[in-house]
Amino acid sequence: MERGSRPPTLTDVAVSAGVSPSTVSNVVRGSDVVAARTRRRVLSAIAELGYRPNALARHLLRGRATTVGIIARDLRNPFFAEMASLVEREVAGFGFATMFCATDGDPDREEQAVELMLDHRVTGLVILSFLSRPALIATRINDQIPVVFVAA
Repeated sequence: MERGSRPPTLTDVAVSAGVSPSTVSNVVRGSDVVAARTRRRVLSAIAELGYRPNALARHLLRGRATTVGIIARDLRNPFFAEMASLVEREVAGFGFATMFCATDGDPDREEQAVELMLDHRVTGLVILSFLSRPALIATRINDQIPVVFVAA
């Protein structure tokens, strides 16, 4: 495979290691059903190819990402910036990533931010400001995900 053309896939690893894609999947997931010798071949192929598991594919299988959404009025505001940083550090400790949206207090951007978070299947949402149209936002979220409101 030509370097830089595309990231290596699970199938590329399977071909390189001479095993099935399900065997590679078992190794990546840490399953103990793979023989030690086969596991070493797969891990060697992973290292050689620079394979990284596809987080998007895992999220699709689970139906939910390991991402927490953060919506703030203005991330240039020291209070909101500090709160966003604190949330990011805390969720990272649990293996979650964060996705940020700043709305500048614009009601339409607040609604768009919530839609974007729901479209990306965030696991939860932290809203770091008062909302212009809280009832509309509550209707959009509709108990699909946990939400925490922090406002100053």
